[in-house]
Amino acid sequence: MFDHILFPADGSDGANSVFDHVLDVAETHDATLHILHVADTAHDSVTQIDGRVVDVFEREGERIVEELADHAASRDVPTTTDVVQGGVPETILAYADRYDIDLIVMPTRGQTGLKRLFLGSTTARVVRGSPVPVLTLHPDD
Repeated sequence: MFDHILFPADGSDGANSVFDHVLDVAETHDATLHILHVADTAHDSVTQIDGRVVDVFEREGERIVEELADHAASRDVPTTTDVVQGGVPETILAYADRYDIDLIVMPTRGQTGLKRLFLGSTTARVVRGSPVPVLTLHPDD
């Protein structure tokens, strides 16, 4: 049913805590898991290290997706990884469209009340904008 599953990874405890469930879904459907980190361009992330200009968000994103891909490999789940710059919800949706993603799986952070109403969340914006199903997982479940 699902051949390509997208997991946007931000390195948060919430995302890491749901990852085994994401792997369960990928295994059940014999799907390729796309692990994406979006280096948020809304924040300045360029610095100089040893005389080289380095994007620290991209560098951190590479570490995040590599660790998750290694964990997926230990369970024989095929993966593809990518680190892309952009606005987070928009980049997730564009990636899903570009790579014919069948399902997006994302953690929720459990925001409620006025904070969620006014700020919204990345997951909520992806759910509203996605033409494909989005499975949301609460980190405490």
